[in-house]
Amino acid sequence: MGIIVGNSFTEQRVQNSKINESTKQNEISLRQACQDFESIFIFHLMKNMRQTVPKSDSMLYGGLSEDIYRSMMDEEIARNIARGPGIGLAEILYRQLSRVKKS
Repeated sequence: MGIIVGNSFTEQRVQNSKINESTKQNEISLRQACQDFESIFIFHLMKNMRQTVPKSDSMLYGGLSEDIYRSMMDEEIARNIARGPGIGLAEILYRQLSRVKKS
């Protein structure tokens, strides 16, 4: 056992726990950012897919209000997909970015 100068063993444990908490918080933030990015990606994917479907000129088409509602609905659906297993993009981004962050 070596002699610790300046810091006691308990002070080092406190510092290590602070570093671990900070690291955990950073990992949680990174995972959340990756999940948010996947949600945005899915939303734009759905938006572009909807644009390929022609709009009906019938009485059932609600105009601008329907467009706004569908956009909001697509955004919420994308968010829910990303919260679950998603399409795998968030996990890939997280692995890649956490690897870059460590080096």
